[in-house]
Parts: sequence; C-alpha cells; structure tokens
Amino acid sequence: MASSFPAFLAHGEPNYPLIRELPVDAAATFVAWELVFLNTGGGNDVEVCGADPGVITGLACAPASAKGLYYENISGATNKIPVAILTPDTVVGMSSSTTPAQAHLFNLYGVEKTGNNWRVDIGDTGNTRVTVVGIDIANGIFYVRFLAANLNGDSIVS
Repeated sequence: MASSFPAFLAHGEPNYPLIRELPVDAAATFVAWELVFLNTGGGNDVEVCGADPGVITGLACAPASAKGLYYENISGATNKIPVAILTPDTVVGMSSSTTPAQAHLFNLYGVEKTGNNWRVDIGDTGNTRVTVVGIDIANGIFYVRFLAANLNGDSIVS
C-alpha cells in the first residue's frame, strides 16, 4: 500500500545514530522527523532540507519550535534541538506514494517531501539520495540508507 508517515530511525550500526544538539535557524518551522541540514554557509544552524537535498545532516528529533527547551551545558545556549546524525549505516523507515515491492530492493531513489513527511520517490532515479535495503509491504515501509555523498555528518570520502 502507498503510505504517508514521518520518517523514523529503524536502526544503525553498531547501535543507533549519534544524537547531537544543534542550533536552529531563527526562521525555521520544521517538525520532528524532518530531514535537516547544518547550514555551514549561512549561520551554522539547522534548517529543513529543500527538494532533492544535496546536503543532509540528519533527522530532527524535535520541532524547531522546541528550540527554547534544549540547551548545551557548556555554553548555556538555548536555541538548540537534538538531531539524529545520519551515516551511510543508519537505516531509516520511510513512506512512499508507491507500494513497496521486491523489485525495489537495492535500488537507488530520490526523496520527496509531502506535507511534513519525507518519502522515497521511486520515480526519481536521477537525483538519488537513498538505497532501499528492506521493505514491509503490509505497512508500506521502505527501509533505506542514505548515500554518503549527501551526508555532511559522515566520515566517508565520496
């Protein structure tokens, strides 16, 4: 079945992704579990990814509106939220407008944003961002790994 739900952390290697509190752009309005990037060229703060994101830092673990609730013990800054830093080993569960099928396994696809949900876009094979590593047909879940070339929190030279 086609599906629409927020992306979620399925599992990572060796356990779960690194969670870091990162500063949030003052104008940001993203919700929890949206793809975000650390804009190192425009303020060193977290912003929601745009269409066909070239740079992805991770999944926001809280909405941008919660930035006043988190702080870094050392500096006392209060404009931060936790972000799950994605690596090529982290597996993320995502929805799609397409029902998952065996034929999708190990293919590269793009991602798209519908509302506040990021989904696998199997129609996009030109701007690939993920590899499908598992499927759950009954629940409409694609299990994906993001490509290292687009992750600014990974340590792989791509």
